[in-house]
Amino acid sequence: MKSLYLSIRDELRSLIADGTYKEKEVLPSEEQFAELYGVSRPTIRRAIDLLVEEGCLERRPRRGVIVRSRKIEQAFATSILSFNDEMYRHGKVPRTKVILGRVVAADESMAKKMGLTRGDEVFKLVRLRYADELPNVLVDSLVPMELYPSIGSANFEVTSLYDYFHECGNPVTCVRRRLRVERSDAHMATLLDMNEGDPLFLFNTSATDRSGRIVEYSVASYRGASNAFDFTEGLSYA
Repeated sequence: MKSLYLSIRDELRSLIADGTYKEKEVLPSEEQFAELYGVSRPTIRRAIDLLVEEGCLERRPRRGVIVRSRKIEQAFATSILSFNDEMYRHGKVPRTKVILGRVVAADESMAKKMGLTRGDEVFKLVRLRYADELPNVLVDSLVPMELYPSIGSANFEVTSLYDYFHECGNPVTCVRRRLRVERSDAHMATLLDMNEGDPLFLFNTSATDRSGRIVEYSVASYRGASNAFDFTEGLSYA
């Protein structure tokens, strides 16, 4: 005979699959489920834990357990699509919140990454980007002021950075990206509405113009639970 927690897991999985519980919907509490199924809270917790492990559910700080959205299968790793275009491609509604936008002097680390001299002025732009009102990625960008002296007047909550570069007559023509995976700290977990220790996809990007100058260096921190990235490579035969 199947254990109670496995039977409850299977029923909840079916209710998620048929849309009874919809994406991003907050599930009833353990107490409510325990009363509904006539079992103990630990039994309910065990069933929910299995669905969390499967990726069907997600525990959210301050909210409870929600039905996890399908992952956004992104081409970001191998394309120069803007975030907004990528989201629209998947039927998501994008939104951008600018957390920081100011001129700073490049330190040794910034200068090395951007091919600048220490003390050169760079524009530091930090944006929190949403998909269907769910925080999806935090992007921390550095742009050389010498190339875009009026960047401080742009509204990056409505204009994409790469569109701005294009409007200035100096578009991005090539990007180089490096991917790593890390666990979120408390600060990042708060910003991206996730649990501390949950996985993050971190992309370090160097974007260059047609003359090979670095026009942006950025670190994009994506929620691991919400995103997947496609990589396609061709084979060459000698």
